Amino acid sequence: MSDNVSVVQELYEAFGKGDVTGVLDRLSPAIRWNDAQGNMAQRAGVPWMQSRHGIAEVAEFFKVVGELEFHRFDVVTMVASGDHVVARVLLDYTAPSGARIQDDSLHFWTFDELGAPIAFQEYLDTAKAITAYRPT
Repeated sequence: MSDNVSVVQELYEAFGKGDVTGVLDRLSPAIRWNDAQGNMAQRAGVPWMQSRHGIAEVAEFFKVVGELEFHRFDVVTMVASGDHVVARVLLDYTAPSGARIQDDSLHFWTFDELGAPIAFQEYLDTAKAITAYRPT
């Protein structure tokens, strides 16, 4: 197993235990989080899909995610290639709006030369995220 996969596994384990500090301590200080261009959920203002840069802003992400009630967060597979790890994650959560969402998500991690995650990008059904944020 690649070292990068081990790091990502440790990050998910820390997240699962509510150990946000354990997650943040493993990230590069220059982390770019959900930094996609043209993401419809970002445009719609979905707080957990907003672009963040640096540890302090990523810490804010975890505060926002802490408002979601997770029924399922299962990492079902991980694939590594060079400085990248892709994880498939099955999600089931209830948003503060009361909307319950089930989704299949891909997490794309990029590592720096020191072996720390320097970028994280989540790919999911943005329409579901928008519905969770402001149900129709």
